[in-house]
Amino acid sequence: MPQLYGQYDLGVELCEQFGDSTTITLSSEDDYSNELQVNEVYGELTQQNNQGGIFSKYLVVNMYYVLIQEQSKLSSRKYWINLGNLKYKPKRCVFVTWRWLSTAVISALISALAFDYISTSNLPNKSFVLTVILMGCALAVACSLWLFFRQIRYRHVYYSRTGKVPFLELIPNQPSRDKFLRFKEIMQEHMRLGRNKGVIPEDALAREMREHRRLNQSGVISDTQYACAKEKILRGHSQS
Repeated sequence: MPQLYGQYDLGVELCEQFGDSTTITLSSEDDYSNELQVNEVYGELTQQNNQGGIFSKYLVVNMYYVLIQEQSKLSSRKYWINLGNLKYKPKRCVFVTWRWLSTAVISALISALAFDYISTSNLPNKSFVLTVILMGCALAVACSLWLFFRQIRYRHVYYSRTGKVPFLELIPNQPSRDKFLRFKEIMQEHMRLGRNKGVIPEDALAREMREHRRLNQSGVISDTQYACAKEKILRGHSQS
């Protein structure tokens, strides 16, 4: 018995227009129906984002799709992506939380200024005050640097082909290097299959537009990302 995941309303807006002449019709036909029935599973990967406390499960299903299930303490969601709409090679990204590095730099500057001021003043117990201030600032710098390096995130990010919106993020070598590489190999193999389904370029752009709209409606991509992707896709449609 196939499992049913996700229902999305694609029938509200019938077309997207760019300028006065370029129009892409949006419909809920073929593999853009409101329902995805999982008949076959080709690959599976489970990952945990320790920083956000999110468990993610990725399934390559029905030859051309990847189904994503995300679970956190507060919420959960499921959505699917057509592999033919992804760029074949992921972008290897490093995400950094700069506020902790800024905190470390500010703490070091405060320590230097305090040392300069107190060392030239006539305060009683000058050495004791300097020791307390320097130890406090050193602790603040050490904690800030620890949090900075702990929250560096490495990701393999798959973008949409024409819209250039990040659709899928994978954590390298999790849960193990072999499992990660095997799943990535399976997914990229089905990516090629999805891309070579015999869709003419104009239909491929329409398919990608529908994908962006559906993911925007389900909250996977933001309104800003959708607007930027729509402009790129419609511009590509006018040039094809």
